[in-house]
This record gives sequence, C-alpha cells and structure tokens, in this order.
Amino acid sequence: MLLKFKIKNFKSIRDQVEFSMIAAQSLKDSPDRLVPLPRGKEAALRVSATYGANASGKSNFLSSLAHLITLVTHSTKLLGGEGGLPYTPFELDHESGQKPSEFELDFLVDNIRYRYGVIHDRNKVHEEWLIAYPKGQPVVWFERDASEEDPYYFGPSLRGQNRVTASLTRKDSLFLSVAAEKNHQMLDPVADAIRNQFRLTKPDQFRFRRVTASQFAKSESYRSRIVEFLAMADLGISDYVFKDVPSNELADRLNTELNKAFKDTIDRISKEYRAQIEMTPVFDSDAGELHFAHTTAHGQAEFLDPTHESRGTWMLFSYLPLILPALEEGGTLIIDELEASLHPKIASRIVEIFNSPKTNTKNAQLIFTTQSASLLRIGPMSRDQIWFTEKDHAGRSTLYPLTRFHARKGEQFENGYLQGRYGAIPYLGETYFLEGGDGENGEAA
Repeated sequence: MLLKFKIKNFKSIRDQVEFSMIAAQSLKDSPDRLVPLPRGKEAALRVSATYGANASGKSNFLSSLAHLITLVTHSTKLLGGEGGLPYTPFELDHESGQKPSEFELDFLVDNIRYRYGVIHDRNKVHEEWLIAYPKGQPVVWFERDASEEDPYYFGPSLRGQNRVTASLTRKDSLFLSVAAEKNHQMLDPVADAIRNQFRLTKPDQFRFRRVTASQFAKSESYRSRIVEFLAMADLGISDYVFKDVPSNELADRLNTELNKAFKDTIDRISKEYRAQIEMTPVFDSDAGELHFAHTTAHGQAEFLDPTHESRGTWMLFSYLPLILPALEEGGTLIIDELEASLHPKIASRIVEIFNSPKTNTKNAQLIFTTQSASLLRIGPMSRDQIWFTEKDHAGRSTLYPLTRFHARKGEQFENGYLQGRYGAIPYLGETYFLEGGDGENGEAA
C-alpha cells in the first residue's frame, strides 16, 4: 500500500514534490473510503485522482514511480554498463541538469511501514536508505552515502550478509536490488513488494493489455467476475467465447514476424520501461479469437465479430487483468488517463468499486490521472483524494492537493476546477485563428 511518494529533479519536476495517500485528519466524512493504519491514528486512502492540463506533469508524476520500480527490479542486470543508469533530470536550466534525481517511497507491507529512498545520476547511486517502522517508531535498516569513506551503515536490526552484499554492489546499482538477488532474508520481501505491489499502465499500452486480457479471460476462475464486470458497464455484453481461427499460412507467417518485431522493440526499450510493459506475445495462436455475446431485445445472445466492438469496450476489457487481481489480492493500481475511451460514468463506477470496502475487501488502491472534470461531479471522492499538477512559465511542474484550498463541504468541485479556482487548467490566450488573422478588424493583412 502506497502512503507517500517524494520526487525531485525528474523530467518536468525540478523542485521536490510530495504525493500523499494519507487521509486528511480534518475530514470526517465518508469513513468507508479509509483504511486504518496500524499503530496510529492515521488512515490511508483507497482512491486518488490527479487533474491537470496537457503537459502539466501528470504522466511524469506516474513515470517517476515507474522509474523507481524499474531501478529496484533491474539495476543489477539490465542497467549500468556503458549506458549508465536511466537518468532524466529537469533540463530547462543548466544547474538541475547536472544534479542527481531523488526519490523516496513510503509504503506498507504486512502491516509494517517502510521508507525507501534513492538519489542517483547517470553514473552512480549517491545515496540509498531504508527505514522501517516495526513498532511505529523509525528504525534504520541501512544507509548508503557514496561521499563517505565507508559508504554503508547497517542498523543492528538488519540481520543477514550485509557486508558481503555491499561488496557485490556496483556504484551504479542499488544495494536493495543486489540483496533481493541474493535472497537476503529481510530485504527480499521489501524489494519484492516494490516490484509487485504496484501495477502501472498507460494509454499507449492498450495493445499489450488487450492481448493480456484475452489470455486472462481463458481463466475459468475469473470468468463469472469478468462477465459481471462487463455487465456492470452497461455494454450489453452477457458472455464471451473463444472461436477457433482457421489456419492460414500467410497469417501464421505474419504473426511470427510481428511477434519477432515486437519482441525486438520490447527488448530494446526494456532497460528504462520494463516495469511499465506487460511482457506478453502480441498474438496468442492457441487462445483463438475472442467474441462477446450481446443480449438482443428478444433475449437472444449474438456473438459479434470482434472488429465490430467499440474501442471503449476493448479499453474496459483491457483493464480487467489489472482491476480484478488488484481487488482479489490487494496492491496499488496506477492508471494514466483512466477516462481514455471510457464513458465518465464507467470510470466513476470503477472509482466507486475501489472506494467501497464492500467491493474492495483487500484494501486495494486506485491512483489515476484524468482530464475528465465530470468525474469531480459524479465521482464519489472527498477533497483529500483530489490532486492537481500545474506547470509554470519556467517549465517546472508542481503537485498539490485540493485540501490546500478552503473548499466547503458540498462544494461543486467540477465548477471550481473549470473556473480556475484551483489552478491546473490551460491558459488559452488569443490566437491568430480566433482573431481571424493579424490584420485590423480581424481581416488578414
């Protein structure tokens, strides 16, 4: 479970920003949306939405978390070497482009809170630390500072082959990654939680999600829930079936070549984006072709050709391998542009499912970005669940919550957002097109 996340000097985020899934203590409404945290009065949120104009930094905020997951997952194998660590600082001023990026993740695993941080540039890890809160108080497990003669400090609570692991850690890899690779008894579960607890997806991964969803739909254990979820969306779908596709030598050859082409592309970009890409084949020749059954006015089910289904249907279907396992197992699902090709009421229904303890019994989290202002009206969210990104004239992105503003209980957040009361909307100045040219009285010169 994600509690807080800090980012500094990453892409458009120059100055440190902090995102929090900790509920505001002052808000007493909608207690169902909260998950009480152990050993304290704080509670975590189940859902959070981030709004902002195009290019304001919403996707960069999510990419920063994907970046940290990639480092933890692959720094020992896929990173380093001649190319160095993946490093994309704020580059609109010279000073920031020469400084390291900073990340700190505050999260919960098996009712224990952890705070893990990394500071790095392209060539090395400058600092790395892990602090645990086993009884509510901070306990340092390890600290790493490349500027010290002895870079490593290990707290007495961290048992295991710490010094041996440190001797195997390159300057451009994470100690946590090496410890997990060596099956460190205490650190492996922490690294595993960072690698697997967070599921991220973006609109441009729709193709991969759709193939994954088709494979997921073959699972009989999920069939009834898939049908129920699709029925909830009022798409008219009552069932689905896989139909064999006649063998065709040309099609088989095309499938083989496309699989090969996509594999090469995935391998080429995997160093930086492996944590964001579902590693699945483009075509699954054994699955057959998926057809949805639509109930007619006469109650009959008609299986339509897949090409006749809308993009919205396929988009919702592509989310199922992420949404259903999250609700079944817990974890944090992070979606960039939730409303892409989805009706706002369907997106709102997904939010409602995650927000309710009746349908979200494993306390899964949903964190998403959106530009759909209507979700502020129909979405069942409170003020501390709503965040904004805004970019200033120097190209720097900031991230801030709605609770910064003294919004009244019951206030129409949609109207306030569209009126610019909270910022985070585009400034649309006068243009040549609206003025009709650059001549007088709107006439072209």
